[in-house]
Amino acid sequence: MTEIDLQFCNDWPLISLQSLFVFIDISRIVHIQMSSNYLNEYNQNLFMDIKIFLEQAQNLFSLFIHSSFYRHKLDLTVENIHSILPHHVKYLQIPIDNLDQINMILQRCENLSIIEFDIEGVEFCKKVINWFDENTTDTTCRESNDIVTVWLGKKRIQSTEICGGHKRFKFQ
Repeated sequence: MTEIDLQFCNDWPLISLQSLFVFIDISRIVHIQMSSNYLNEYNQNLFMDIKIFLEQAQNLFSLFIHSSFYRHKLDLTVENIHSILPHHVKYLQIPIDNLDQINMILQRCENLSIIEFDIEGVEFCKKVINWFDENTTDTTCRESNDIVTVWLGKKRIQSTEICGGHKRFKFQ
């Protein structure tokens, strides 16, 4: 098994995700899709369960997160979802609702090459594309139907070093 689709309901979890370790080799999973249409309240145990599960998926290449709880602003916060993202994922699809989350995701997932943002509204799509124009180089963005697809280039880093001849000066 290399792919798994996790669907969360309002009565989740009936069993722990950890019980899946008995049936499948999590380390072989390369694609995970998680979806939820409803979560009536924030559940810390659920997030710890998902985080442990994702950490065990050491060969995970792509992670797709689909959910309406981002759009309905329930007790569940976007930051909680972002805090459990695996560092090694290369292709991520995730909803966002503000620009600060982009930097949080990029810092958390340092190996990303493609990211798709599920976004509500054309104006916010434009802001996301503009964020990448201002903060990255060699990045390509495409917007279609409230999805912004980003092929990541390099993040622009403001250097505090000045090169003078063969010597480097570092300012603190």
